[in-house]
Amino acid sequence: MSDPLVPATTWGEVVGRVLISTRNSISMTQAEMARRVGLSKGAWSRIEHGSRAFRIDQLENAARAMGTTSDDILRLARLVAEHLRARGIRVETARELTVGRVGIDGSALATLADQVMNS
Repeated sequence: MSDPLVPATTWGEVVGRVLISTRNSISMTQAEMARRVGLSKGAWSRIEHGSRAFRIDQLENAARAMGTTSDDILRLARLVAEHLRARGIRVETARELTVGRVGIDGSALATLADQVMNS
């Protein structure tokens, strides 16, 4: 008998959602953020959606462009992850996301991240 499916997401998706929420809170476009970080809009979009890793200096530049710190971005990501876990959703590295896991709806993650950031 196989294990039941467990809803899961990745740390990249969680951090990306925090980046999106923070960027949207200051009405900055993806194109402007990408320019400030020194990436193409497509590369920045992949970071925000958790499908591309990024370097620490890019996180620092993004945080500075949004008037915050990388520490605050990561703190918010940890808070979102805690809320996800409280709802039975695993937060894993991309390598840990394995068979038996089902990804969560991106809009559900977005809603939760926005709620955590606005509380």
